[in-house]
Amino acid sequence: MSSFGGRLWARAVSPVLTVHIDDRPRRFEMMATTLTVRIDVQTRQRLRALARRSRRSESLLAAEAIAAYVETESLQVDEIAAGLDDIDQGRTVEHGEVAGWLRSWGGPHERQAPDF
Repeated sequence: MSSFGGRLWARAVSPVLTVHIDDRPRRFEMMATTLTVRIDVQTRQRLRALARRSRRSESLLAAEAIAAYVETESLQVDEIAAGLDDIDQGRTVEHGEVAGWLRSWGGPHERQAPDF
């Protein structure tokens, strides 16, 4: 099981959206559909300003942001589900074992990672 903690960015060149996670591109064919969202005034102003500065549409920026969010959240939910499955299968390590292992880091008697 791995955790997500890397870099994430996205770029859309219609009709393809490319989401980069840790410099690994994932391409998505974009089929256009409409979604209405409510955002606060300040966020809308910032989105409008960013769209102007980047010479891209607000819609495109919002679509990229949503796609990146969904990708990241999906990865996180998948990892949580995998962790819960590990617990259900008994693949766990007691807190004390992990804490002792961590305390040994950098010392003269550094321990091996505990097995589960």
